[in-house]
Amino acid sequence: MRVLTPFSLLVLFLCSPTLATSAATRRIAIIDTEFCPANISIPGPLKAKIILAPTTAQGPLCTHKNVPKERWAHGHHVLKIFTQELAKRYPIDLVMEIHPYKIFNDEGTYTFKDWEDMLGKLMKAPPDVIIMASAFYGPDHSLLEQGVKNFQGVFLLAAGAKDETIQNPNFLWPQASKSVRKILLASYIPYQTKGQKGAVQGQLDTGVFEQNGLDFVVKAPEASVYPTGSSYAVARTAAYILSQCRNWDKASLLRCLEESGREQSIKSPLAKAGKIYKAITFLK
Repeated sequence: MRVLTPFSLLVLFLCSPTLATSAATRRIAIIDTEFCPANISIPGPLKAKIILAPTTAQGPLCTHKNVPKERWAHGHHVLKIFTQELAKRYPIDLVMEIHPYKIFNDEGTYTFKDWEDMLGKLMKAPPDVIIMASAFYGPDHSLLEQGVKNFQGVFLLAAGAKDETIQNPNFLWPQASKSVRKILLASYIPYQTKGQKGAVQGQLDTGVFEQNGLDFVVKAPEASVYPTGSSYAVARTAAYILSQCRNWDKASLLRCLEESGREQSIKSPLAKAGKIYKAITFLK
């Protein structure tokens, strides 16, 4: 059965740390839209190699000298933010393989089989972390859960948000999964007023889902940055954990991020009152 998911699915994602010293190679997978790795130069002395996955075919859209900030290239810009942020604080001894997997076609659609095939290829050489500012949307995730049941790594996920197409947070996978190891992220817009102690300090992006609880929130970037929202939060957090966190099991990553964060009272548009979230304070 063909699942037609419009590009509005991508809109919902728009809207003491220890330095790693091991020379072991880290494998990162990014599941998203079109990637144009030839248009991304690995900054400075960063020891990284972009390896095109079997599902990634660079089409005619990748002929642009400067890849436009458009939805078909959402994955490309997530990858670009990730490499740029990592280069700011690169660990000298870290060697990294980046494996981009294109799951959305150029019309912004996919099939269930697309996901099954992609996960099958991905699990043949499982990465340490899977970065997803995207999701499968549908009522039945059982076969997808089965496909990653032996995956020992961590999903770093954008929380997703409600819009005219996406209404049920329980249909988002793997965001709504209760079995995968995941860290769920969103972004917030800080209030400009000083306020008194205990006052609400910011607001989550409009419509952000809080299914199973957000693990951390990240301050939204300037308006000129693309993508924004949860997609930006995922890309930047991925770069942070690569450079600052020694151990990569979920518990260790959560501790590493916890030590970098601070309590923030953030208002949710889907809730009646403010809620306390842990906001990540990135090292400069």
